Parts: sequence; structure tokens; C-alpha cells
Amino acid sequence: MRKLIPIGFVIFLTHTACAQQSGQEKSGTEDKAKLSENEFNPRKDRRFGISVNGGGPAILASVSLDYFIAPRLNIEAGVGLPGSYLGMNYFIKTRKAKQNWLPYVGLHGFYILDVIDVNENKGLYIPLGMHYMSDKGFTFAMELAVVTGDIPFYGAIKLGYHL
Repeated sequence: MRKLIPIGFVIFLTHTACAQQSGQEKSGTEDKAKLSENEFNPRKDRRFGISVNGGGPAILASVSLDYFIAPRLNIEAGVGLPGSYLGMNYFIKTRKAKQNWLPYVGLHGFYILDVIDVNENKGLYIPLGMHYMSDKGFTFAMELAVVTGDIPFYGAIKLGYHL
């Protein structure tokens, strides 16, 4: 049953992102607040990124690669000290016309090497955070997360660039 929850979450996020892209409303006015998020979301044009992270699923520090499947859904993989992780983040749309700052929620699986003393070296990392992407690709994120295993709560700070 525990293995079905992450699979169901990924299916839900993928379905939601695809449905929102195909069903976006188009306004007849020129008011920027009414236009589609894709016209003002830098995540549409800058899909591939690299980040340096402090904290997060790899515990101490990591380098991660991520790719926006849709402007509000990305996959992320990272490797660092002393572990690695893979997961998805879903970015929540705000009412602002320009979508540089977006809140997000994610689901990541992680594996920690046996170089530190932890009872469980694999588990789930479920972040809730705030992500900034400038129009030129600079990214910054802060997150707090619920973690399965020894540490119930954790967090991360991320700095990066999207191409």
C-alpha cells in the first residue's frame, strides 16, 4: 500500500498538469491578469536547470538537475553528501499575471549512503516550498519537508540557473 501512494500522487500530478494546459481559459480583454499563465511564466521557456542545494533529501548538500515537463510540473534528480534522490514538484498557480514566485509541493524518494548513522537509509521527502525564477533563468527556492525515517522534518535552500 505504501508503494501505491507515490505512484498515485505522480499520476494525479501528471493528469492535473495536462488537464490545466489543455483547458486554460483565454480572455477577450488585454488585461494581463486574465491572460494565460504560459505567457508570463518563465518556466515555460526555461525548462532545464541545475541547482546547488543546502539540506534537502541528500541531507547535507547536493547538486540537482531538473526539467519542467509543463510550466507547473517538474522532475528533479540530485546527488550529494551523503545521498541521492529523485522526485517531482507541482507548482501551484497564483492569481498574479507574472508567475516568477510560485509555491510548490513535491514528492521525492531518497537513498542515504551508510557513511552516517541513520536507522533508515531510504524513504520519502515531501517538500512544501517557495520557488523564484527570474526572466533570465536565475532560480532560488526555500522548502520545509516532512520526511519518513529518523528526522521527521527537514528543509533546503536551492540556488540555480535554468536554460
